[in-house]
Amino acid sequence: MPVNKNQHYVPQFYQRRFSDDGKNVGVYVVDQLKSITQAPIKSQASADYFYTSDTEKPENVEKAFSGIEGIANEIMQKLDADPRAPLSKEESFSLYTFTILQLGRTLSPVQDTREMANMMLRKVLRLEVELSKNSDNPELADLRDIQDDVIDSITLTEEAAKKLALGSYLQMLPLCIDLKSKVLINETPVPFITSDNPVCLYNPFMEKMRYPLNGLGARGAVIYFPLSPKLALFIYDENVYKVGNRKQSYAELHNANDIYELNKLSIVNCNQVSYYQPSLTNVSTIGQISATVKPIREQEPVQEISGVMADTGNEIIGATNNPYWCKLKLEFLKYWGSYGCLTPDRFDQKQHRYREIAYHKDELIESFFGDKIKKRK
Repeated sequence: MPVNKNQHYVPQFYQRRFSDDGKNVGVYVVDQLKSITQAPIKSQASADYFYTSDTEKPENVEKAFSGIEGIANEIMQKLDADPRAPLSKEESFSLYTFTILQLGRTLSPVQDTREMANMMLRKVLRLEVELSKNSDNPELADLRDIQDDVIDSITLTEEAAKKLALGSYLQMLPLCIDLKSKVLINETPVPFITSDNPVCLYNPFMEKMRYPLNGLGARGAVIYFPLSPKLALFIYDENVYKVGNRKQSYAELHNANDIYELNKLSIVNCNQVSYYQPSLTNVSTIGQISATVKPIREQEPVQEISGVMADTGNEIIGATNNPYWCKLKLEFLKYWGSYGCLTPDRFDQKQHRYREIAYHKDELIESFFGDKIKKRK
């Protein structure tokens, strides 16, 4: 086999954190309600030349990922030893960076990115065809006879979608630097599980407001990342939520239902399979959750954005991810301040839709990093 042909989009070191022997992991095929107790990690969440074509140099991509993966592995091992000890700023930022990159490097964001791009490409072309039929411009003449079946066949290549998805999340790294991070310590007998799409983006606030927005810049954004059966990273909008003691870098979870609900989020978010540590996990519970969330998973992952801009009258062309609301009931997550009593009828899009960083990203980034940016300049 060529060097680095088999490329993992969920790192092997991470999968081993849910393994009994370091070589195999429990796998649950969610849509088939089927369990495989011992599945080789080397063949899980991977594909030949996932990030590159066979004519490119896959070792360059693997080398780039191995660097941040090595750092993340060391940080997770440090948390294993003492999850209540706060991480340094550098460690926190490194783990945050790994988390956001992982959010964009699996099959799910690739598939969603491809579908959104296809929606927009086809929409634009249909509009161009309609314009050409009512235009005397000779440059548009070739568009007039394009049929719908031709338009529907237009698609972004899988390779382009992979690069676009990963590149997009890389560019969005600064968009979440205002969020708060905490380590969740599972003090219950119910273990965390994970999946082939392990980092979950969720927004309880927008779900409560009945507003279909689940982006990284949204007010109330939450990023959940199980690190092991006993630990998870929870990144959240601290202006909306309170998690445990605000002065501590961790929060202890003593309610088994919280773990059940977070596992539900992992299953809803997975592409095809959930991963679990066989010696700790009741597989029947995964099956029960999988059956419960089936209607949510059957929803279309991407939806078209349509409408007309009020100021110009131009048609809006776009697409977005379906939020996949799953009505989680999390005891450890409390609403903070005025957001606790805000109701859908009082929800103001201009005031409550996005966090400040989504509007003033560049200035806030410079303020956040301060002297470091000035020194580089």
